Amino acid sequence: MTGTSAQRLVLYTQNADRLSDVVSTPITDFIVTFIINTSEDPMTFTFSGGDVSALKSEVEAVQAAGKRVLISFGGGTMGSPNYQPLVGHETAVADALTRFVAEGGFDGIDLDYEDTGALAYGDPYDGVAFISDLTNALAAAFQSTFPGQKKYITHAPQGPYFVQGWNFAYQQVLANTGDAIDYLNIQFYNNPGFEGPSDILSCYTDWADGANGQTPIDPSRMVIGLPVTAGDAGSGYVPLDQIPPQIIAPVSKAFPTFAGMMGWQFLSDPQDTWVDTIGAALHLQSATRAAE
Repeated sequence: MTGTSAQRLVLYTQNADRLSDVVSTPITDFIVTFIINTSEDPMTFTFSGGDVSALKSEVEAVQAAGKRVLISFGGGTMGSPNYQPLVGHETAVADALTRFVAEGGFDGIDLDYEDTGALAYGDPYDGVAFISDLTNALAAAFQSTFPGQKKYITHAPQGPYFVQGWNFAYQQVLANTGDAIDYLNIQFYNNPGFEGPSDILSCYTDWADGANGQTPIDPSRMVIGLPVTAGDAGSGYVPLDQIPPQIIAPVSKAFPTFAGMMGWQFLSDPQDTWVDTIGAALHLQSATRAAE
């Protein structure tokens, strides 16, 4: 193991772009995107990158280098018309997602659920109940499909989902799911008030300490997510040279079990400058993964 505790460097990529390039980087967890559905045929799921079974040999090569590869369900293009028909069918959805994991040889599923109205305000359906039930169903499906194997479940919530104005939605999700979620890739971008070093440190501290009477969130489960370039988000870009001294160093000092960093997206880092810089700040070496 390298880094503090089980620090991670998580990178997302659209489709499965640059999957084979991960081997020589300090990336510990790589997430390919996205499994999606359509409102017209909500129980049919497809991967935007094509046939996942065709990726299996590449996935195995990355895993052989000591890294995890997950596949993500959801993303910013999916909303209530996609999700509402799935309510009450969480077990069937979990089974479908599990088949993607099996066919591609992935290490688990990332749930990038961003239906804000449903999640925060229960409109037009109870989003907290839906994503909680889906998570628990997925954990059960993994246990039955992959006995004796560790499969990961991660989530990618937006920063506001943890605060009072959004009804502490993700604290509710965490309470409902116990230890089923391995870690959270928290999006500190595209949400003014939850962007930049000062906001990030303040939010992280509040959530880890359990501010406003909420249950503290273990820092080992909270990964800080940032856009790799200014073009990867509408707002919230932090220049690379500011991230180690203004985010990683103070958060690591305050919370030694700090989970690490996430970047959207790997395709925007063709020379690996971002991942190498962040990996060095996290004391991660190439071709290693965070401890189990």
